[in-house]
Amino acid sequence: MNLDVIKQIVTGSYSDREKRALILQTLSEDESVIPDLLDILAFERKGRKELIQELNFQLSRAHTIIIAPELNKDKFVHKEIVDFYKKNKDKASHCFKITELQ
Repeated sequence: MNLDVIKQIVTGSYSDREKRALILQTLSEDESVIPDLLDILAFERKGRKELIQELNFQLSRAHTIIIAPELNKDKFVHKEIVDFYKKNKDKASHCFKITELQ
């Protein structure tokens, strides 16, 4: 993948439509583009799988403190869930507006 050419395209004074076309053209001329795209897809899938696992873990924590609130006297689980949302704010968001998550 010719990153120098792609960088020149991205920083050039082209419209977004022209940039997209030029980047696609540059990629299409690269013999390793298919393996590179497969690597990108694998990376994305790995990230999504990790996010789903973390969401399941946080949901399990929340469920546990609902049925056994005595396990969360120091609000540890609450803090951990807030930290999760802050850490993953671009990938996962709370369904309600919670001030401490803004």
